[in-house]
Amino acid sequence: MSDAAKLLLTAVLAAALAGALLGPPPAEPRRSLGACLALGGVSVYLLALIVALGGHGAVGTALVGPGVGLLALAGWLSRGSDGGGGDDDDAFDPELPPVDWDEFDRLRDEWSRTGPRVLTPS
Repeated sequence: MSDAAKLLLTAVLAAALAGALLGPPPAEPRRSLGACLALGGVSVYLLALIVALGGHGAVGTALVGPGVGLLALAGWLSRGSDGGGGDDDDAFDPELPPVDWDEFDRLRDEWSRTGPRVLTPS
């Protein structure tokens, strides 16, 4: 493989990985299809390893590219929100009681006077 072809293949694989990681996620995640594609990508990797160990290093190396592409596509398809109703982690939880800051300050002052308890083995 010529140096120009290697450089082109590197650029294509880098673009595929960047698109999978940095591009917009799909409208809805397709995790089952992503898992199948990931299994296919790993299978292509194993096939490339077997072929390369069998003495055909160039063919084994050529099979790594499609494996990377399949895994990048699997990762992209698995991205996205589940549409869980838009719950916000920072939203106020009405079930929690309000914080009693006066009690907190009193306990903090008491702790600073007495110091932490140090457990000693007996």
